[in-house]
Amino acid sequence: MIIDCHGHVSAPAQLWAYKAGLLASRGSHGRGGVKVTDDEMRSALNAAEIGPKSHLDALTHHGTDVQLISPRPFQLMHSERPAKLVHWFAEECHTIIHRQTQMYPNKFFGVASLPQAAGDPIERALPELERCVKQLGFVGCLLNPDPYENSGVEPPALGDRYWYPLYEKLCELDVPAHIHTASSRSERASYSVHLINEGTIAILGLLKERSMHGYQLSKRLTDSLGGFWRVSYGSLYPSLKRLERQGAVEQIFDKQEVGRRKNVYRITEKGEALFRELLEESGPESSGEDNRFRVRMAFFKYLSPETRIRLLERRRAFLEERLSTIRSSLATTGGDMYTMSLMQHGRETTEQDIAWLDGLIAAERRATETMSGGSKRRSTARSLRRKERAT
Repeated sequence: MIIDCHGHVSAPAQLWAYKAGLLASRGSHGRGGVKVTDDEMRSALNAAEIGPKSHLDALTHHGTDVQLISPRPFQLMHSERPAKLVHWFAEECHTIIHRQTQMYPNKFFGVASLPQAAGDPIERALPELERCVKQLGFVGCLLNPDPYENSGVEPPALGDRYWYPLYEKLCELDVPAHIHTASSRSERASYSVHLINEGTIAILGLLKERSMHGYQLSKRLTDSLGGFWRVSYGSLYPSLKRLERQGAVEQIFDKQEVGRRKNVYRITEKGEALFRELLEESGPESSGEDNRFRVRMAFFKYLSPETRIRLLERRRAFLEERLSTIRSSLATTGGDMYTMSLMQHGRETTEQDIAWLDGLIAAERRATETMSGGSKRRSTARSLRRKERAT
Protein backbone atom coordinates (compact mmCIF):
# COMPACT_ATOMS: atom_id res chain seq x y z
CA MET A 1 0.00 0.00 0.00
CA ILE A 2 1.24 3.49 -0.90
CA ILE A 3 0.28 6.23 1.55
CA ASP A 4 0.92 9.88 0.67
CA CYS A 5 1.19 11.66 4.02
CA HIS A 6 1.58 15.15 2.52
CA GLY A 7 -1.34 16.22 0.35
CA HIS A 8 -3.42 19.40 0.18
CA VAL A 9 -7.08 19.89 -0.52
CA SER A 10 -8.47 20.52 -4.00
CA ALA A 11 -11.50 22.61 -3.11
CA PRO A 12 -14.31 24.21 -5.09
CA ALA A 13 -13.90 27.86 -6.05
CA GLN A 14 -16.45 28.84 -3.39
CA LEU A 15 -13.86 28.28 -0.65
CA TRP A 16 -11.42 30.79 -2.18
CA ALA A 17 -14.25 33.25 -2.81
CA TYR A 18 -15.16 32.93 0.87
CA LYS A 19 -11.60 33.82 1.84
CA ALA A 20 -11.63 36.84 -0.48
CA GLY A 21 -14.84 38.04 1.15
CA LEU A 22 -13.36 37.72 4.63
CA LEU A 23 -10.31 39.77 3.66
CA ALA A 24 -12.36 42.42 1.91
CA SER A 25 -14.74 42.95 4.84
CA ARG A 26 -12.28 42.10 7.64
CA GLY A 27 -15.08 40.04 9.13
CA SER A 28 -17.51 42.94 9.47
CA HIS A 29 -20.18 41.00 7.52
CA GLY A 30 -20.05 38.10 9.97
CA ARG A 31 -18.70 34.61 9.74
CA GLY A 32 -20.76 33.31 6.86
CA GLY A 33 -19.83 29.97 5.36
CA VAL A 34 -19.11 27.96 2.23
CA LYS A 35 -22.09 26.34 0.51
CA VAL A 36 -21.23 23.66 -2.03
CA THR A 37 -22.90 20.52 -3.31
CA ASP A 38 -21.37 17.06 -3.45
CA ASP A 39 -21.27 17.33 -7.25
CA GLU A 40 -19.23 20.55 -6.96
CA MET A 41 -16.86 18.77 -4.58
CA ARG A 42 -16.38 15.91 -7.06
CA SER A 43 -15.88 18.38 -9.88
CA ALA A 44 -13.04 20.09 -7.97
CA LEU A 45 -11.29 16.75 -7.45
CA ASN A 46 -11.68 15.81 -11.12
CA ALA A 47 -10.70 19.18 -12.65
CA ALA A 48 -7.26 19.44 -14.32
CA GLU A 49 -4.97 20.91 -11.69
CA ILE A 50 -1.62 19.13 -11.64
CA GLY A 51 -0.55 19.69 -15.23
CA PRO A 52 -3.12 17.93 -17.41
CA LYS A 53 -4.20 15.69 -14.52
CA SER A 54 -6.82 16.17 -11.85
CA HIS A 55 -6.21 15.47 -8.17
CA LEU A 56 -7.77 12.01 -8.39
CA ASP A 57 -6.06 11.24 -11.73
CA ALA A 58 -2.66 12.09 -10.22
CA LEU A 59 -3.24 9.68 -7.32
CA THR A 60 -4.21 6.91 -9.74
CA HIS A 61 -1.23 7.67 -12.02
CA HIS A 62 1.24 7.33 -9.14
CA GLY A 63 -0.48 4.32 -7.61
CA THR A 64 -1.35 6.14 -4.38
CA ASP A 65 -3.82 4.16 -2.28
CA VAL A 66 -4.38 6.63 0.57
CA GLN A 67 -3.67 10.34 0.92
CA LEU A 68 -3.66 12.57 4.00
CA ILE A 69 -5.05 15.96 2.96
CA SER A 70 -4.74 19.28 4.73
CA PRO A 71 -5.55 22.92 3.87
CA ARG A 72 -3.19 24.62 1.41
CA PRO A 73 -0.61 26.29 3.71
CA PHE A 74 0.04 29.39 1.57
CA GLN A 75 -3.68 30.20 1.78
CA LEU A 76 -3.89 30.15 5.58
CA MET A 77 -3.09 33.88 6.14
CA HIS A 78 -1.82 33.37 9.70
CA SER A 79 -0.44 36.92 9.83
CA GLU A 80 -3.75 38.59 8.98
CA ARG A 81 -5.84 40.58 11.43
CA PRO A 82 -8.30 40.36 13.06
CA ALA A 83 -7.51 36.87 14.32
CA LYS A 84 -11.08 35.67 13.76
CA LEU A 85 -10.38 35.62 10.00
CA VAL A 86 -7.69 32.99 10.55
CA HIS A 87 -10.03 30.86 12.66
CA TRP A 88 -13.06 31.14 10.38
CA PHE A 89 -11.14 30.26 7.24
CA ALA A 90 -9.39 27.27 8.86
CA GLU A 91 -12.74 25.95 10.11
CA GLU A 92 -14.28 26.16 6.64
CA CYS A 93 -11.25 24.40 5.12
CA HIS A 94 -11.66 21.60 7.65
CA THR A 95 -15.34 21.25 6.87
CA ILE A 96 -14.55 20.85 3.16
CA ILE A 97 -11.84 18.28 3.91
CA HIS A 98 -14.15 16.33 6.22
CA ARG A 99 -16.79 16.13 3.50
CA GLN A 100 -14.21 14.77 1.06
CA THR A 101 -13.13 12.12 3.56
CA GLN A 102 -16.79 11.10 3.87
CA MET A 103 -17.23 10.96 0.11
CA TYR A 104 -13.98 8.99 -0.42
CA PRO A 105 -13.57 7.10 2.89
CA ASN A 106 -10.92 4.70 1.63
CA LYS A 107 -8.92 7.35 -0.21
CA PHE A 108 -8.67 10.48 1.99
CA PHE A 109 -7.91 11.13 5.65
CA GLY A 110 -7.99 14.63 7.11
CA VAL A 111 -5.09 16.64 8.55
CA ALA A 112 -5.94 19.92 10.31
CA SER A 113 -4.23 23.28 10.00
CA LEU A 114 -3.89 24.99 13.36
CA PRO A 115 -5.56 28.43 13.26
CA GLN A 116 -2.34 30.10 14.40
CA ALA A 117 -3.09 33.81 14.45
CA ALA A 118 0.30 35.56 14.70
CA GLY A 119 0.94 36.91 18.19
CA ASP A 120 -1.91 34.99 19.84
CA PRO A 121 -1.31 32.36 22.54
CA ILE A 122 -1.14 28.90 20.98
CA GLU A 123 -3.91 27.79 23.35
CA ARG A 124 -6.44 29.62 21.17
CA ALA A 125 -5.75 27.19 18.32
CA LEU A 126 -6.37 24.07 20.40
CA PRO A 127 -10.21 23.93 20.42
CA GLU A 128 -10.26 23.60 16.62
CA LEU A 129 -7.58 20.89 16.75
CA GLU A 130 -9.67 19.01 19.29
CA ARG A 131 -12.81 19.37 17.14
CA CYS A 132 -11.00 18.08 14.07
CA VAL A 133 -9.64 14.99 15.83
CA LYS A 134 -12.60 14.08 18.06
CA GLN A 135 -15.52 15.09 15.84
CA LEU A 136 -14.18 15.00 12.28
CA GLY A 137 -11.81 12.04 12.65
CA PHE A 138 -8.65 13.85 11.52
CA VAL A 139 -5.35 12.05 12.05
CA GLY A 140 -2.88 14.92 12.56
CA CYS A 141 -2.23 18.61 12.04
CA LEU A 142 0.11 21.10 10.37
CA LEU A 143 2.30 23.22 12.64
CA ASN A 144 3.54 26.49 11.16
CA PRO A 145 6.78 27.50 12.94
CA ASP A 146 6.42 31.09 11.62
CA PRO A 147 2.86 32.44 11.92
CA TYR A 148 4.27 35.92 11.14
CA GLU A 149 4.92 34.59 7.62
CA ASN A 150 8.40 35.91 6.87
CA SER A 151 7.47 39.47 7.85
CA GLY A 152 10.62 40.12 9.92
CA VAL A 153 8.98 39.43 13.31
CA GLU A 154 10.68 36.53 15.04
CA PRO A 155 8.38 33.80 16.40
CA PRO A 156 9.25 31.70 19.46
CA ALA A 157 11.58 28.80 18.64
CA LEU A 158 9.88 25.41 18.61
CA GLY A 159 11.61 24.52 21.89
CA ASP A 160 10.13 27.58 23.61
CA ARG A 161 7.55 27.15 26.36
CA TYR A 162 5.08 29.02 24.16
CA TRP A 163 4.47 25.74 22.27
CA TYR A 164 4.19 23.43 25.30
CA PRO A 165 0.36 23.51 25.51
CA LEU A 166 0.20 22.34 21.89
CA TYR A 167 2.67 19.53 22.49
CA GLU A 168 0.69 18.40 25.52
CA LYS A 169 -2.55 18.44 23.50
CA LEU A 170 -0.94 16.39 20.70
CA CYS A 171 0.09 13.78 23.27
CA GLU A 172 -3.37 13.80 24.79
CA LEU A 173 -5.06 13.33 21.40
CA ASP A 174 -2.33 10.91 20.23
CA VAL A 175 -1.83 12.61 16.85
CA PRO A 176 1.36 13.91 15.16
CA ALA A 177 2.14 17.42 13.91
CA HIS A 178 3.70 18.01 10.49
CA ILE A 179 5.99 21.05 10.66
CA HIS A 180 5.09 23.06 7.57
CA THR A 181 5.62 26.77 6.87
CA ALA A 182 2.75 28.75 5.39
CA SER A 183 2.99 31.93 3.33
CA SER A 184 5.61 34.68 2.97
CA ARG A 185 5.00 38.42 3.18
CA SER A 186 8.27 39.18 1.43
CA GLU A 187 7.89 40.67 -2.05
CA ARG A 188 11.32 39.41 -3.04
CA ALA A 189 11.01 35.89 -1.66
CA SER A 190 7.82 33.88 -2.13
CA TYR A 191 7.13 31.10 0.33
CA SER A 192 8.71 28.59 -2.07
CA VAL A 193 11.73 30.73 -3.00
CA HIS A 194 12.41 31.49 0.66
CA LEU A 195 12.73 27.79 1.50
CA ILE A 196 14.72 26.96 -1.66
CA ASN A 197 17.29 29.75 -1.17
CA GLU A 198 18.05 28.81 2.41
CA GLY A 199 18.44 25.15 1.52
CA THR A 200 20.72 26.00 -1.39
CA ILE A 201 23.03 28.13 0.77
CA ALA A 202 23.28 25.44 3.42
CA ILE A 203 23.96 22.57 0.99
CA LEU A 204 26.51 24.41 -1.17
CA GLY A 205 28.23 25.84 1.91
CA LEU A 206 28.90 22.37 3.32
CA LEU A 207 29.94 20.94 -0.06
CA LYS A 208 32.55 23.71 -0.29
CA GLU A 209 34.28 22.08 2.67
CA ARG A 210 34.31 18.55 1.25
CA SER A 211 32.36 16.17 -1.00
CA MET A 212 29.59 14.23 0.76
CA HIS A 213 26.77 11.83 0.06
CA GLY A 214 23.19 12.59 1.07
CA TYR A 215 23.26 11.01 4.53
CA GLN A 216 26.48 12.83 5.46
CA LEU A 217 25.01 16.11 4.24
CA SER A 218 21.85 15.59 6.28
CA LYS A 219 23.87 14.86 9.42
CA ARG A 220 26.18 17.87 8.92
CA LEU A 221 23.23 20.18 8.25
CA THR A 222 21.55 19.02 11.44
CA ASP A 223 24.77 19.27 13.47
CA SER A 224 25.73 22.69 12.09
CA LEU A 225 22.38 24.42 11.60
CA GLY A 226 19.85 22.27 13.44
CA GLY A 227 19.07 24.94 15.99
CA PHE A 228 17.53 27.21 13.38
CA TRP A 229 17.23 25.32 10.08
CA ARG A 230 15.63 21.89 9.79
CA VAL A 231 16.34 19.45 6.98
CA SER A 232 14.45 16.34 5.92
CA TYR A 233 15.26 13.75 3.30
CA GLY A 234 12.03 14.81 1.57
CA SER A 235 13.57 18.24 0.92
CA LEU A 236 17.31 17.40 0.78
CA TYR A 237 17.32 14.96 -2.13
CA PRO A 238 15.03 17.02 -4.40
CA SER A 239 17.30 20.00 -3.65
CA LEU A 240 20.39 18.00 -4.63
CA LYS A 241 18.73 16.88 -7.87
CA ARG A 242 17.69 20.47 -8.65
CA LEU A 243 21.23 21.74 -8.02
CA GLU A 244 22.61 18.94 -10.18
CA ARG A 245 20.30 19.93 -13.05
CA GLN A 246 21.48 23.53 -12.65
CA GLY A 247 25.11 22.39 -12.85
CA ALA A 248 25.85 23.64 -9.33
CA VAL A 249 26.79 20.18 -8.00
CA GLU A 250 27.87 16.97 -9.67
CA GLN A 251 28.21 13.32 -8.74
CA ILE A 252 31.75 12.09 -8.35
CA PHE A 253 31.07 8.55 -9.60
CA ASP A 254 29.49 7.62 -12.94
CA LYS A 255 26.10 5.93 -12.64
CA GLN A 256 27.67 2.67 -13.90
CA GLU A 257 30.24 2.81 -11.10
CA VAL A 258 27.81 3.59 -8.30
CA GLY A 259 26.18 0.19 -7.93
CA ARG A 260 25.46 -0.24 -4.23
CA ARG A 261 27.78 2.65 -3.37
CA LYS A 262 26.21 5.93 -2.25
CA ASN A 263 26.20 8.90 -4.62
CA VAL A 264 28.79 11.43 -3.52
CA TYR A 265 28.27 15.06 -4.53
CA ARG A 266 30.77 17.88 -4.97
CA ILE A 267 30.33 21.55 -5.72
CA THR A 268 31.20 22.86 -9.21
CA GLU A 269 32.55 26.24 -10.32
CA LYS A 270 28.99 27.26 -11.18
CA GLY A 271 27.92 26.17 -7.71
CA GLU A 272 30.71 28.24 -6.15
CA ALA A 273 29.46 31.31 -8.02
CA LEU A 274 25.82 30.65 -7.03
CA PHE A 275 26.80 30.15 -3.40
CA ARG A 276 28.69 33.44 -3.26
CA GLU A 277 25.84 35.30 -4.99
CA LEU A 278 23.25 34.02 -2.50
CA LEU A 279 25.54 34.47 0.48
CA GLU A 280 26.29 38.10 -0.37
CA GLU A 281 22.64 38.91 -1.04
CA SER A 282 21.85 41.83 1.25
CA GLY A 283 18.34 43.01 0.46
CA PRO A 284 15.98 43.91 3.30
CA GLU A 285 14.69 40.36 3.69
CA SER A 286 18.07 38.66 3.90
CA SER A 287 19.30 41.13 6.50
CA GLY A 288 16.06 41.39 8.42
CA GLU A 289 14.58 37.93 8.53
CA ASP A 290 16.14 36.08 11.44
CA ASN A 291 16.76 32.55 10.19
CA ARG A 292 18.03 33.76 6.81
CA PHE A 293 20.64 35.90 8.55
CA ARG A 294 21.70 33.01 10.78
CA VAL A 295 22.14 30.60 7.87
CA ARG A 296 24.30 33.17 6.08
CA MET A 297 26.37 33.87 9.15
CA ALA A 298 27.18 30.17 9.48
CA PHE A 299 29.21 30.63 6.26
CA PHE A 300 30.64 34.13 6.91
CA LYS A 301 34.18 32.77 6.65
CA TYR A 302 33.77 32.68 2.87
CA LEU A 303 33.05 36.43 2.65
CA SER A 304 35.46 39.35 2.57
CA PRO A 305 35.78 41.43 5.77
CA GLU A 306 34.11 44.39 4.03
CA THR A 307 31.10 42.27 3.03
CA ARG A 308 30.82 40.80 6.52
CA ILE A 309 30.79 44.28 8.05
CA ARG A 310 28.17 45.46 5.56
CA LEU A 311 25.83 42.54 6.33
CA LEU A 312 26.33 42.90 10.08
CA GLU A 313 25.55 46.62 9.94
CA ARG A 314 22.38 45.95 7.93
CA ARG A 315 21.31 43.38 10.50
CA ARG A 316 22.01 45.82 13.34
CA ALA A 317 19.96 48.55 11.62
CA PHE A 318 17.03 46.15 11.30
CA LEU A 319 17.22 45.18 14.98
CA GLU A 320 17.47 48.82 16.07
CA GLU A 321 14.25 49.51 14.15
CA ARG A 322 12.62 46.48 15.78
CA LEU A 323 13.75 47.65 19.22
CA SER A 324 12.28 51.09 18.63
CA THR A 325 8.93 49.53 17.72
CA ILE A 326 8.95 47.30 20.81
CA ARG A 327 9.77 50.22 23.11
CA SER A 328 6.97 52.31 21.62
CA SER A 329 4.52 49.45 22.10
CA LEU A 330 5.59 48.99 25.72
CA ALA A 331 5.11 52.70 26.39
CA THR A 332 1.67 52.99 24.81
CA THR A 333 0.08 49.55 24.93
CA GLY A 334 -1.53 47.98 27.96
CA GLY A 335 -2.00 44.26 28.19
CA ASP A 336 -2.22 41.24 30.43
CA MET A 337 0.78 39.94 32.31
CA TYR A 338 1.69 37.41 29.62
CA THR A 339 1.52 39.84 26.72
CA MET A 340 3.64 42.40 28.56
CA SER A 341 6.12 39.72 29.63
CA LEU A 342 6.48 38.57 26.01
CA MET A 343 7.11 42.15 24.83
CA GLN A 344 9.69 42.75 27.58
CA HIS A 345 11.41 39.49 26.64
CA GLY A 346 11.51 40.67 23.02
CA ARG A 347 13.06 43.97 24.08
CA GLU A 348 15.74 42.28 26.20
CA THR A 349 16.73 39.72 23.57
CA THR A 350 16.85 42.37 20.85
CA GLU A 351 19.08 44.57 23.03
CA GLN A 352 21.38 41.59 23.62
CA ASP A 353 21.52 40.83 19.88
CA ILE A 354 22.45 44.44 19.10
CA ALA A 355 25.23 44.37 21.71
CA TRP A 356 26.49 41.08 20.22
CA LEU A 357 26.51 42.59 16.71
CA ASP A 358 28.35 45.69 18.01
CA GLY A 359 31.07 43.38 19.30
CA LEU A 360 31.31 41.47 16.03
CA ILE A 361 31.51 44.67 13.97
CA ALA A 362 34.20 46.12 16.24
CA ALA A 363 36.24 42.91 16.02
CA GLU A 364 35.94 42.86 12.20
CA ARG A 365 37.12 46.46 11.97
CA ARG A 366 40.08 45.83 14.29
CA ALA A 367 41.09 42.82 12.22
CA THR A 368 40.76 44.83 9.00
CA GLU A 369 42.86 47.68 10.42
CA THR A 370 45.51 45.23 11.62
CA MET A 371 45.70 43.58 8.21
CA SER A 372 45.84 46.99 6.53
CA GLY A 373 48.58 48.18 8.90
CA GLY A 374 50.60 45.03 8.31
CA SER A 375 50.32 45.46 4.55
CA LYS A 376 51.51 49.07 4.81
CA ARG A 377 54.50 48.08 6.95
CA ARG A 378 55.46 45.32 4.51
CA SER A 379 55.14 47.78 1.59
CA THR A 380 57.34 50.33 3.41
CA ALA A 381 59.95 47.66 4.18
CA ARG A 382 60.08 46.60 0.54
CA SER A 383 60.54 50.25 -0.54
CA LEU A 384 63.43 50.73 1.93
CA ARG A 385 65.15 47.57 0.69
CA ARG A 386 64.86 48.74 -2.91
CA LYS A 387 66.39 52.11 -1.96
CA GLU A 388 69.25 50.41 -0.12
CA ARG A 389 70.01 48.23 -3.16
CA ALA A 390 69.89 51.30 -5.41
CA THR A 391 72.48 53.13 -3.27
